[in-house]
Amino acid sequence: MSLTARAVVALRHDGELLGSIWAAVGGPPTAHRVEALRSAAPVIARRVVHARRVAGNAARGRDDQLERLLAGGETAVAAARKPALVGPLVVVAMRGEDPEAAVDLAGAPALHLSAVCPDAACALQGDTLFCVMGAGSGRRIVTDFLTRVPGSRGVVAGVGVTVPAADLPPSRAAAADVVRALLGRGEPGRCAELPDVFADVMVDRLRGFLSTYGEASPLTRLQAHDAKHETGLVEAIDGYLTASGNVLAAAAALHLHPNTIRNRVRRARESCGVDADDPATRLALMMHLRGGADALTRPPCGIAQGGGGNRGRDATIRPGEPAETCDHAHTRVPAARRRHRCRHGRPLDRPVPAA
Repeated sequence: MSLTARAVVALRHDGELLGSIWAAVGGPPTAHRVEALRSAAPVIARRVVHARRVAGNAARGRDDQLERLLAGGETAVAAARKPALVGPLVVVAMRGEDPEAAVDLAGAPALHLSAVCPDAACALQGDTLFCVMGAGSGRRIVTDFLTRVPGSRGVVAGVGVTVPAADLPPSRAAAADVVRALLGRGEPGRCAELPDVFADVMVDRLRGFLSTYGEASPLTRLQAHDAKHETGLVEAIDGYLTASGNVLAAAAALHLHPNTIRNRVRRARESCGVDADDPATRLALMMHLRGGADALTRPPCGIAQGGGGNRGRDATIRPGEPAETCDHAHTRVPAARRRHRCRHGRPLDRPVPAA
């Protein structure tokens, strides 16, 4: 296979290398060809610099316009008039599992929207691409675009709530929440709205709230009481709420005596001020138990947790039976019964006998 010879000359502007131009030649370039390339290089370099400036100004203009739209209020109303964004609007967020995915795609949606929705405003903010467009066709347009993107890139799109131009910030927040939910689900190539992933978004918001204000939760009071007095209140309250207040069902599920459940529910109310029969308190406890599940899956001791028919009964160590010691060195649990809870994690009714 033979290759045609090429003559190449660099493109430079103010000492910056911009690229190169080349021409296919049948042999060594003649003096005329060399002169033509050398004369053309500065002219083309100036055109390249001009194109860069125009593109940069256009990108900055899009960024500024989107920033004004997402600011809401009269600023957004005024910004919406320029591209003629009339009627109800939505914010669409696009992001990928790889932070560079949205950066790589930044130009493609703008090109697509310029053809199918020329009034849309689209710009990159961080690792997320935000677009403002009419509410009536937003999801359809974005879904159509995503069908052209390989799912392996992990790109997802979230459509915010429908709002007037003055109220775009809530739509932006909803779109970003939907994107986080889709990425958490691992569903690349999907476009969704808030109703599609409402439960995921609510739990995600709840976790954020709990990470900030969890110390004030009634569940935290129960955990502190358990840590100090080894009373098993969290386990009993969790079972009681899961059984919708049915003591017999909670006792059967936890393999405890019904009176044990009643006593722990009463102790939670009297000692911790946590009334599991109060509707608001029940809701707060259930949300914290579901949204902050780590409270029940990571005990202070090192013994693994799990189900067991003898939960709530003493675990004894028979002669010759290997034992496992938890972080509290004075307690030992039979290795064959590791699934039973150490009294320092989710407590047994009575202390485990020392070996």
